[in-house]
Amino acid sequence: MNSQQATVIISGRLVDDPKVKQQKKAAVTVTEISVAVNGPGPEEVIFIDAAIFGENYAMLLEENATKGTEIVVFGRLRQSRWKDDSGVSHSRHSVLASHLAVVPKPQQETAEKTA
Repeated sequence: MNSQQATVIISGRLVDDPKVKQQKKAAVTVTEISVAVNGPGPEEVIFIDAAIFGENYAMLLEENATKGTEIVVFGRLRQSRWKDDSGVSHSRHSVLASHLAVVPKPQQETAEKTA
């Protein structure tokens, strides 16, 4: 195990509905999400892509999460690097999630209040 890995916890809202994909070669389910997180500035938003493996997480997200749902993601930071057809280098960060949690919506108060 690498003791230098970048472990992260992010909390924010889903930008879109989760995208569930089946990887045929490995026979595994991967769910991709994008999370909007408040940045350090008053009107700054950071968009972070994440992926999590497993049928249980796919089912959890499909049944309980849509665009705008608050979510907490635990995982490790990863970086992809590539060169495009013009030879220009690009870099992208994302999170490989190990766990996640859907934050429950607050219960709405009933119209009747007890005195």
